[in-house]
Amino acid sequence: TKIHVCAGFYDWQWKYYGYAEANGTKGPETSHYDSQDGAGSHAVFLLFQHLPAGSNTCNCEFVDDYVVEKCHMNIEECFNFNSSSDAQNAKPDYFAWARPVNVSNIDGYFCCDYNANVTGQNAVKALEQKDPSCFVK
Repeated sequence: TKIHVCAGFYDWQWKYYGYAEANGTKGPETSHYDSQDGAGSHAVFLLFQHLPAGSNTCNCEFVDDYVVEKCHMNIEECFNFNSSSDAQNAKPDYFAWARPVNVSNIDGYFCCDYNANVTGQNAVKALEQKDPSCFVK
């Protein structure tokens, strides 16, 4: 993630503003902040509100052919931030999809938790609720 912060006079005060980008996706420009850190953290927060976007899944991890009971699935787990403060403190919030392998029209989705393991487990549980036949022993 690249963070671009600029400074200038705004309303007769020295202020900072900026934007963040990752793999070709540019987030919106921030409003004006009293500090570089404030503008930078908010820029990261704003960028991650737009990810994943198309083929830009830089905030996601993929686990292919994960098996629970007899259900083979692919898991996509992504993160964003709930606030600028969470971005500044590197406190991601996770969301995930669990999809049966070779079935594209069904998934289990869970949002959100600060614990990646809890999020992944709950996505699997959501899939089991939608498609119990996948889990038949």
